Amino acid sequence: MAGESRAAMGRLTARVLKRAAAALLCGACTSAALAQPQPQPQPQPLDRERAMSVTLGFETVRLPGGERMGLLGGTLLFDVGQGWWLGPAAYGAASGERGGLFVGGVEVQHRWRLGGGQLAAGLYAGGGGGGAAP
Repeated sequence: MAGESRAAMGRLTARVLKRAAAALLCGACTSAALAQPQPQPQPQPLDRERAMSVTLGFETVRLPGGERMGLLGGTLLFDVGQGWWLGPAAYGAASGERGGLFVGGVEVQHRWRLGGGQLAAGLYAGGGGGGAAP
């Protein structure tokens, strides 16, 4: 009886080992298949191009006391839709007694089409300072 139970135990152990080996082999194959390099999605181009506008200009402002100052300015505006434009702007003293004045900020602008041209109205908000700034 002891010999029969030993033989049954041996068969059971052999079956368990075969099943365990088969499970390990399946797991290894599955892991190897999953470890294959997967194709990376290609970045999609933007579906719409963004229009932009660069403006350089010179303005003369009158300060208190009758002093005049010339400002050289530049803006880089991006079309944000429905006639609205938004972007950074900077101004600096180009003439007058306020040398060293630099001002940076943000400009928002609305543009209307008129015949073959356009009308634009904008608002600038920013701050700065410099050499002889008031």
